[in-house]
Amino acid sequence: MNIFHKQVSWEGYNPLHLKGFEKMADKHPKLFETILQNPLVYLADRVSPLDSLPVHEVDSSFSKGRVYLDGIDYGRLSIVDCRLSKGDTVYISAFSPVEVQIISKTKDKALVNLLQNNYFGWKAKIDGQPAKVYTGNMSFLSVPVPAGKHEVVFSYDPKGVRVGFWISLFTLLGGILVLIYSFYLTTKAREVHTKSHEGD
Repeated sequence: MNIFHKQVSWEGYNPLHLKGFEKMADKHPKLFETILQNPLVYLADRVSPLDSLPVHEVDSSFSKGRVYLDGIDYGRLSIVDCRLSKGDTVYISAFSPVEVQIISKTKDKALVNLLQNNYFGWKAKIDGQPAKVYTGNMSFLSVPVPAGKHEVVFSYDPKGVRVGFWISLFTLLGGILVLIYSFYLTTKAREVHTKSHEGD
């Protein structure tokens, strides 16, 4: 179940305005332009900390294959030795509003990136096993993949929306039951009132 309209787009369309996306577009336009040169899903072999952005902006050394992560995520991924080789591929094998299936084939470890804003509810699996989703370039979905051929599945499962749906449904059903019961009581009261007047 998904309450948001989504569509495939070269700019990773999302109906929500997220702070990371707006910050990147407004404060780092060169990075934003570089990222949008990538296809909807792409491989990256360079990971840099967000605090290195000013240095790269000064010398305009942005690369389509570089992903910027916040300090904590960068610390986790800096040990991952990502490397792209000629012939490495990544493509979308299936797409729906709540799930994107991707096939990656790499000779070494790499970072699979999807130009979809990373907001609450996005999860990833690599070959059916849960994987940590990182926020790359302040807004988008990134997952490290090991060497070889792998299926990466990004799925959107907003538990809060589902819980809200069930609460709303039970509230609606409860309201309908109250109306039915009050109609029943009103009908019974009329019958009793009618019988009592007939006896007079």
